[in-house]
Amino acid sequence: MEQAPEGIFKPINYEMNLLVGTPLVGWKVERGEHKAWLHEVGKIQEKFPNVEFFAALEVDSRGIAEYGSFIDELGSHRIAYWTYMINDMDPNVSSKNRWIRIETGRNLIREYAQRKCKLGGLNWGEAVDRTGAITYDAILYIDSDVQLTLEMVEKLVEVNHHMVGIDVPIYCLSGKLINENPRIEEHWNTAGVLLINSPFFYDLPWYHNSYLNLSEDPTLQHLAERLYGQTWVRKDVKAHHPHVKEVEARGIPNRQYS
Repeated sequence: MEQAPEGIFKPINYEMNLLVGTPLVGWKVERGEHKAWLHEVGKIQEKFPNVEFFAALEVDSRGIAEYGSFIDELGSHRIAYWTYMINDMDPNVSSKNRWIRIETGRNLIREYAQRKCKLGGLNWGEAVDRTGAITYDAILYIDSDVQLTLEMVEKLVEVNHHMVGIDVPIYCLSGKLINENPRIEEHWNTAGVLLINSPFFYDLPWYHNSYLNLSEDPTLQHLAERLYGQTWVRKDVKAHHPHVKEVEARGIPNRQYS
């Protein structure tokens, strides 16, 4: 590898506190779209001993039973999970109602990371004794149907930037050249595989913007760009995101409400 410009890369800190989180819905379990992110969970846990995996599970009136034996599988990998329900009584899974569900799941990942920190609860900016608290160095947001590998994690965390992605060819996204070899470009990118370092993830909640007609991915990128600049995307490693067409065309079963 040619010498990259100073500051673009940093040594991989295998002792870092890394949170890998996915939002998950029951119908993905029914369709077998829920386990790709765990493809190399054992390898990642072995190489990064302080990594933690977390799932935010959307439920309907069936509750956690909708996930069946997958709950036991999460336990076997020492993966924590929280559940949530958007009780709008709309059984259809559509482009009109899915954003709030994805956003809520991703915000719970961010909340889980913050819940492990100690807060003073008195004054803004007050110094806090963090002895014994977990302060995460980064959150890696990953969609459950994207196959996550140890190589991906290593290449993401060695980039010295606030927000780092990898190439997902199906989106055909490109931008300004940051580094030639390995190739890094600067542009908005999918949240299907997105690393946000600390302290930047504290400033970046997930939401959509109906006024600008932006779903949750570009809304986050739009906010991050205004605060810190655009995402750096590694092009020397690629991820396959198999399910990107509109949900109306995917034959998704209805949610169940009492």
